[in-house]
Amino acid sequence: MAKVIYVNANDERTEVEIEPGETVMSLAVNNLVDGIVGECGELHVRRGDRRLAEGS
Repeated sequence: MAKVIYVNANDERTEVEIEPGETVMSLAVNNLVDGIVGECGELHVRRGDRRLAEGS
């Protein structure tokens, strides 16, 4: 199973397993990841300082 690691502005990490077909946004909201509310419908994905993807 794949894992997603969320990193907040304080470099605190939250690691969550993701099921096929689940979105990274819903995974964060459903697992109460600090700092992700999911109200705007967008999720910004970064790797290091580079933006990789943007959208809902």
